[in-house]
Amino acid sequence: MQETSKIPNSQIMVRFLEKYDEDWNPTHNAAMADFILGMAVSLYNWDKKYGPTGGSLPFDYYYKMAFGGLVKKENPTQLMDEAKPYLPSGTSWDDILNLLDKEKSGNYEAKGKKCN
Repeated sequence: MQETSKIPNSQIMVRFLEKYDEDWNPTHNAAMADFILGMAVSLYNWDKKYGPTGGSLPFDYYYKMAFGGLVKKENPTQLMDEAKPYLPSGTSWDDILNLLDKEKSGNYEAKGKKCN
């Protein structure tokens, strides 16, 4: 049997569902939470190594930015339904859209500086 560390996550989930014949939602929800957190950590690590702030922003900022690509294909201004439960407490999708717009434009109200 192949080690699970060498199997892509998508194949691990498929094998789990085949073996246990469970509902996909709990598995998908766990993967979504890990994805968002992993993206936030990646954004922090990039900023720490290459960014102008050196990773000095609050982690909540990177976590909010991690939602940037989790939009509906048919309407990229709307958050995917699957990601909604993971929005930070007290933060709306509009708050995150505003943060992302400021970050893209290098607006002084964003925490970082405009990228090249």
